[in-house]
Amino acid sequence: MERYIRLDVKGTWRGIEHRSHFAAYDYTEDERDLENGVSCYKADADGVKSLYDYARNHMSITTGEGMQLTVFEGQHSGIGSDYEELAWCTKTISETDAEIWFDKMYEAEEKLNGDYYNEELDDYEDEISEEEYEELIMKATGLR
Repeated sequence: MERYIRLDVKGTWRGIEHRSHFAAYDYTEDERDLENGVSCYKADADGVKSLYDYARNHMSITTGEGMQLTVFEGQHSGIGSDYEELAWCTKTISETDAEIWFDKMYEAEEKLNGDYYNEELDDYEDEISEEEYEELIMKATGLR
């Protein structure tokens, strides 16, 4: 089994019963409107970057307020209508506050770009490497 990540509105994750819709706001139970599994991203650095990018640029989510970051184990079932991964959940690993995740992701991005202001040092920190950035985002996601 592989691990996957996704964002959910708090309280809507149904674990092994969860199934995604083709249209994000169409909550019918019509079988024709359902994806073949759960929309998600692989729980690796590329997947974390993709989820963060998708949330900000396609869903216009910038703070994660009212959201949770869900990590689950599952069986890959295909590619979704937005070219994301699809998987069937076999076990929920964690459900954490997405606001904290967004804050940590934003901070990691600032560090990567050399834009992070350290109040204790009263100065901007030097840029970090891509490898250091990936380590920070994996920690932010609870995967390290």
